[in-house]
Amino acid sequence: MAIIRASTIRWAIDFAELNDQQIIEISTANNMPPEVTNYYYVIDPRTNQAVPRNIFKEGRKLTNEIRSAMIIGEPSEMDCRRIPMA
Repeated sequence: MAIIRASTIRWAIDFAELNDQQIIEISTANNMPPEVTNYYYVIDPRTNQAVPRNIFKEGRKLTNEIRSAMIIGEPSEMDCRRIPMA
């Protein structure tokens, strides 16, 4: 995984396999608002270009993007319950 920092935006790239297809994950993070956004792509074998791999359902459509907010502070300050590990 490569991690690049530019100003307050950070991004990383990673790879995975899904149904014999290599998935490319690009992860970005902001300071304000504090959130992480991941984008997923595959390489089109005919054009050798990255194309979105729509694997997440948002409403009625599929998308290659997923977002999550980052918690700032300790979980105890946010009243987060700890999940016991089995």
